[in-house]
Amino acid sequence: MGRTVITRKDIKHAHRKERSISNQNSRDSRISDDDLSPEAGYQSIDELVKKYAKPDDYITRLLKYVPSEVIVLYLTLDPLVRPANSTSQLDHVVLHWAIFICGILLTPIYLIRIQKVKKRSQLMISSLAFVVWVFAIGGPFVYLSWYKPFYGGILLPFYTTIIPLLEE
Repeated sequence: MGRTVITRKDIKHAHRKERSISNQNSRDSRISDDDLSPEAGYQSIDELVKKYAKPDDYITRLLKYVPSEVIVLYLTLDPLVRPANSTSQLDHVVLHWAIFICGILLTPIYLIRIQKVKKRSQLMISSLAFVVWVFAIGGPFVYLSWYKPFYGGILLPFYTTIIPLLEE
């Protein structure tokens, strides 16, 4: 299983691409309702899905959107930079924010280079997922006066439930 989220739109795009390659003289390679007619060979978008691939289901999209590897990296480093006492020391605060920002930057780099994800929307959703996960566990946000742990406790389940519902 590749890491790129596959949607119905991706499958339609693959069909358009195949159709334009096979029919070089055609200027309009969009799929219209006529393309899904019996004469065109496809009854519905579901037949296109069967031909090219299946769009990812909810659980698969959830697994692909959440950058678990970068979150695990952050969870490994987070306790190491927390100050031992309740008062925050400046060097711990700065280091905590630096690790968080590196995690944000590392998320798309990791997904592009290692997982071969090219979809910008997926890269943005995954980067935001990293931010939401760190916000939920506290991370450097604990140093902000307005931060309350229950904010992240409410945001994380909502974000994690909603992002797989997005169909790009």
